[in-house]
Amino acid sequence: MKNLTQEAVANTAGLSLKTLRSLEMGQGSSVETFVAVLKALGNARAIEFLAPTPTVSPLALLSRKNKKKPQQRAVTRFPEKRRRELLDEFENELFENG
Repeated sequence: MKNLTQEAVANTAGLSLKTLRSLEMGQGSSVETFVAVLKALGNARAIEFLAPTPTVSPLALLSRKNKKKPQQRAVTRFPEKRRRELLDEFENELFENG
């Protein structure tokens, strides 16, 4: 784990200290700000865990379209446990460096 100050993270992310603190406090932020902070902390891959994992292939959906059976809706599942772990790590890093 990196031992970074809030100032260092804000500078690396190209953000103001106020913006970083607002993000830490959960007072609203943009996705762009969130991603910039993830990159500054070297955790840019964490964003991958925030998107759902498709459980139905688009090609499979196309092949089903040609059949007369009714289509099923695609269900997405979030890797909830891993997403929570990453968010907890992210929060811990931000608060430890504050």
